[in-house]
Amino acid sequence: MAAIFAGYLFTTFSIFGAGLWLVRRLRIEVSPAETAGIAWVTGASLYSLLVLALCVLHAIQVPVLLLLGCVGIVLGWSARPRQFALPGAGFAAVAVFLTVYFVAAMAPSLDSDGYRYHLGFPRLYIDAGGLIPIREDFYSAFPQGMEMLYLFGLRLGGFSVANLLHWNFLAALTAGIYGTGIRYSSPLAALCASLAVAASPVMGTTAASASVDVALAAAIWISFHGWLRWLDTVRWEWLVIGSIGAGFACAIKYTGVTALCVSGAFVLSCSSARRRNLLLSGLVSAVWILPWLARNWIYFDNPFHPFLSAWFPNPYLLPSSEKAWLTVVRSYNGAAFDSGYPWEAAIRGTTTAGIAGPFFLLAPLAVLGVATRVGGWTVAAGVITALAWVAGNPIVRFAIPTMPFAALAVSEALARHRWTRPILIGAVALHAAMCFPPWIERWNKQWIPTVKQIPWREAFRFTPPELFWQREIPAYPAVRYLDAHSGVGARVLAFDEQPQFFTSRLLANFYSSEEAISAEQLLRRAADPASWPSLSCAATIAAAPYRWMRITQQEPDRYAEWSIFEAEAEGENAASLQAFPNVWEAPSAGDGSDVTPWSSKEPRVAGMWFQMEWRQARALRNIRLVSSPAHAGVMTFAVSSDGREWRPVAAGFECQPRPVNEFRKRSAGELKRRGWTHVMTGRSYPWLTQALQDPDGWGIRERFRNGDVRLLELDAGP
Repeated sequence: MAAIFAGYLFTTFSIFGAGLWLVRRLRIEVSPAETAGIAWVTGASLYSLLVLALCVLHAIQVPVLLLLGCVGIVLGWSARPRQFALPGAGFAAVAVFLTVYFVAAMAPSLDSDGYRYHLGFPRLYIDAGGLIPIREDFYSAFPQGMEMLYLFGLRLGGFSVANLLHWNFLAALTAGIYGTGIRYSSPLAALCASLAVAASPVMGTTAASASVDVALAAAIWISFHGWLRWLDTVRWEWLVIGSIGAGFACAIKYTGVTALCVSGAFVLSCSSARRRNLLLSGLVSAVWILPWLARNWIYFDNPFHPFLSAWFPNPYLLPSSEKAWLTVVRSYNGAAFDSGYPWEAAIRGTTTAGIAGPFFLLAPLAVLGVATRVGGWTVAAGVITALAWVAGNPIVRFAIPTMPFAALAVSEALARHRWTRPILIGAVALHAAMCFPPWIERWNKQWIPTVKQIPWREAFRFTPPELFWQREIPAYPAVRYLDAHSGVGARVLAFDEQPQFFTSRLLANFYSSEEAISAEQLLRRAADPASWPSLSCAATIAAAPYRWMRITQQEPDRYAEWSIFEAEAEGENAASLQAFPNVWEAPSAGDGSDVTPWSSKEPRVAGMWFQMEWRQARALRNIRLVSSPAHAGVMTFAVSSDGREWRPVAAGFECQPRPVNEFRKRSAGELKRRGWTHVMTGRSYPWLTQALQDPDGWGIRERFRNGDVRLLELDAGP
């Protein structure tokens, strides 16, 4: 415990000290509450950049990080205020909830996103000594501004320090809301809004884990506050604060772009003379945004990977795969924005994977405060930040950046009139009472990822973290076995849970990159004889000498892809192969292996084409295509001498069965050749059932099992 607190206090004082120094250097007038929120967020943004620079230089050794931390502490000490003012007694209720979630943050987390990539990728960077491309998982392409802080905490204190760093953002957010409310509204509205946010179960549970959404909300709020102060003071220093918050929000998560939209709304509302400040604002924000876009451009050929794949074609994720992933994300857990959504998000929480609490059922009342200056801006900023949530994932955690605006707007609207103040006080009191963790279980019997009991035993290590994870995470024993019984270069194709934080071996989810998708397709195809390359189709072309030949698909299918396993002309391989869609895998149809096809990677539509090119024009009469009964379709042929003008040609096309030998075993061998060493799954699939029944025929053997979780080795002997 001493090491945890030492690491936490060191990292916290370092980051807060750097932010406090910046606040003092800018010479802005701030209250204690404003200081707490602004100093933490700006300090975190500075340290995020510095740790990223060290990662790029592969200089994340402990002595270097200790030196970096000491610099922040010294700067903070030199800029410390002469006296600190404590918040009012009413803020004690907020402090109670902050304390509860502080204890929860010390305990081992069960947040799957946290141990998959928010902590998992920093773990890999630590093992590698610095930043490395992880092209097998497009989640590694997300901005990692918060992950850099987690790396700082992990290196100096372990997972609890990383969790507590995220909790710091909840403390900074509530302080920021309180500071904004005191300055622009009333003490009652400020206190009620900050308490509504601190008591919200989804807010506290997320803050107690190594997630990023509360940090995103804090960065957006500080940006919003900076722009409000800029409107009042016309001081460029506040513009800098607002721009840092917006830039850091984008560095935390792609949806942080809504902070830039809020910034733009402030600038556009001003006179044309003041709009000239937009350039300065953009330059400041770009300091935090551009490094992550540049990394993605270098690693993935797409600055916005895994989005906009159609605009930035790359072999790491096809547009069809991006679309399929987004479709799943937008319908995650069965949640939908329908008439029952407000109750589900606020009270029930089964499909929304968490609850916001009853106070947020009053969110529509925010419109009553739009007549006031702060109320209008708060509602406008809340609507803008909600766009990313409504257009994206409907689970309530993605509403976290919007919740502070809703809380202050409702509190501002109800605190303005004497007869509505009791309604506000009663609503917040009921919200706090119902959302206190030990009481949630009395009225919400659903299983939702929410802190319902204060985890004292786990937090203070009466229950060791290893025993806790072994009991609660079925895949944890499997990855511990993997570390003990595999080489450092092991790569695992994971089908369900992906606890990357617990292993130095790479775990890649089966949908998280084109390479992983192709690996999953190899297993799925091996289990389905109808998709095997059991058709040999010969086409006799009656045409003059040509250099290009294009095969065009004519038969659409809502489900089946179009695949060509091998393509050759009179025994002569083409000089180059091209295709649309999925241009990247076209050469697979000419590699001499019927295990590795070119596939459209999306359902067949008329107009898809596959093209062969030779070095010189030749009168090639016989074309042979190897395909499968399920993925052949109806094809037409055209030839060209210049690659631009195409002439349809008649082709006598005949298909005959061809033998396919040891296809399952050769598929597993191909996975091994591509660098995959293991497969891990917690559910049953057709390929898994067959592989367990016939390990010799598949070349896949079960090496470890814990409950339903299996770890299998590829191309393995007995």
